[in-house]
Amino acid sequence: MLLRRLTYAFALAIFSNVAACHDESPIVPSGPRPVAVAPSPSKPIDRLAEGELAPGTHQAFGFVAPRDLHLDATFPDSAHFSGQVDPLALASYVKERVSASSAEVAEGRTTYERVRILAGDPKRVYKIDILSPNSLKTLLILSDLTPPQAVQGLSVAERWQRAGMTANGQLLDPMKQE
Repeated sequence: MLLRRLTYAFALAIFSNVAACHDESPIVPSGPRPVAVAPSPSKPIDRLAEGELAPGTHQAFGFVAPRDLHLDATFPDSAHFSGQVDPLALASYVKERVSASSAEVAEGRTTYERVRILAGDPKRVYKIDILSPNSLKTLLILSDLTPPQAVQGLSVAERWQRAGMTANGQLLDPMKQE
């Protein structure tokens, strides 16, 4: 009798497992259901608009030039870039990266006077020229217009000496003419 009950229990267990494996009803998870997110209608952040220039790796005075411009020369008070870019796209690129109230636009030239570079030193003032002498090359020239700081507390003789002159206007060292 005990053997018959065990056999019956074993058969019932196998039958219920087989029936559960063949059940085609969907499994419904408990808890909150995920919400479908609709794609954003605006353009993605990592995409450029038509004709928009991408930032590059060359920079001067805190200004990062577009990818298609190359740094040709740097000087203590200026930097020169050139490349094949659309001058209007370059002007838009520059306008986004400087604090400028206006620009002077003429044929083949755009000039931003007395601007501050947003990623640069806020105390420095620059002039930015965008020149397109021909359809093959566009030039960008950054010029630092910030006047040098005046040194306070010098006597008149010390100022002349720093300029390399005597108080009566003669060169201190005639062999070192500038």
